[in-house]
Amino acid sequence: VCRMSLTRLSELYTVTVIMLCGWFGSSIKVAAVKQKVYIVTEYIGLNHNSTAYYWAKIAIHFNEIFDLQVICPRNRYTEGFFTDTGIAVSYVKDLGLDKNRLVTRVLGQLKYAWSFNRKILTAVSKNDVVFTGTNPIIGVFFTALLKKIKGFNWLVLCHDIFPNNLIPSAVMQPGFKYRLLEKLFAVVYKTPDAIAPIGRDMAAMLIKKGVKQDRVHVIPNWADHQSVQVTAKEDNPIIQQLGWQDKIVFCFFGNIGRLQGIPNLLAGLALVKSENARFLFIGGGAAQAQVVDFVTKTGGINTHYYGELELKDNNLGLNCGDVALVTLGKGMFGLGVPSKAYFSMAADKPILLVADQDSELDLLIKEYPLGWSCPGGDPAKLAQKIDEICVDFSHKQSQFTPRKTMVDNFSEHSSLHKYAALVSNLGSDSRDNH
Repeated sequence: VCRMSLTRLSELYTVTVIMLCGWFGSSIKVAAVKQKVYIVTEYIGLNHNSTAYYWAKIAIHFNEIFDLQVICPRNRYTEGFFTDTGIAVSYVKDLGLDKNRLVTRVLGQLKYAWSFNRKILTAVSKNDVVFTGTNPIIGVFFTALLKKIKGFNWLVLCHDIFPNNLIPSAVMQPGFKYRLLEKLFAVVYKTPDAIAPIGRDMAAMLIKKGVKQDRVHVIPNWADHQSVQVTAKEDNPIIQQLGWQDKIVFCFFGNIGRLQGIPNLLAGLALVKSENARFLFIGGGAAQAQVVDFVTKTGGINTHYYGELELKDNNLGLNCGDVALVTLGKGMFGLGVPSKAYFSMAADKPILLVADQDSELDLLIKEYPLGWSCPGGDPAKLAQKIDEICVDFSHKQSQFTPRKTMVDNFSEHSSLHKYAALVSNLGSDSRDNH
């Protein structure tokens, strides 16, 4: 009996061990499988533009956590980035779009929409996560249709809101066509499982369009403070070339586009009375010619257009002035948050913001010691604000702590962690439902 009992116990022990090993083995196997994530973007790379920079940082972070593949155009920026990082990539043909020509841009977006979504159609499975931006916007429209068909998880990084941004840029006027587009894209914005706007005003705009509040997750832009050096304005080669070492330099550094409110800015600068104020423009874009014309007409006495800098020379541009000029056109509430503000903060430059009241950056300036805010569409008020800043400027400058504020509240690690958490939640929800 004892031998039979021992034999039976031995058999039970063996079976139990096998079952436990099988259970643990399968659990380990499941845990080892990473969530499949596809990033789809027109721009990516560390030395191209700010959009490319942010996507590059997200991809590097995601590659450590997920089974990542990027879908993007092949060009010198992307090839260098993927060669250096070893991240998996699937290329589409680069179209080299001229962003300043509307017809070329629309046709190019149609081609990119086809290329990107053809890749999504053939590569993405039901439980995968597709992570896109809001550009090219036509591509987002087709991705919304594909989600209905294939049922993948979709996260959208919202840098701007279409078609609302067409009004302040004067590309379209309010009317039947605009209202039709607005209704169509309201449906598109309600399709993603999660959408991450970069500002609280943008979040309010999305909710107003009918996006469920629990699907909207505000994740701010950031700047890598470790890569942004803080140097004295007097030592800057551009400032030395201009001989502006002892002047108060307001520097506009970045995209000089349709949405930046350039006509209002230039009208305000023309009214400035302070003899110590100087205005420097670095960048390019659709409104670049207006700046060049303004500098020419004023004789370049207190204004200068330097031209464009590559992203790798950011530190040179960021340290050119005493005050960073950050502007948006009137009516841009909820439609964009200039990323250059965070880079200027990292360079420890106080900001003079020209934008709608209670927009994201206006809220930040009210909440933190970052600089000054002025409403858009009022050149006289802007000129008055600049004159006020120039009075006893050194004392005013000491009251602000932009770099410390950025490091403490808008770190790269914090934003990247939030994006990864969103993707993880989408993937786990999908696996649970499956």
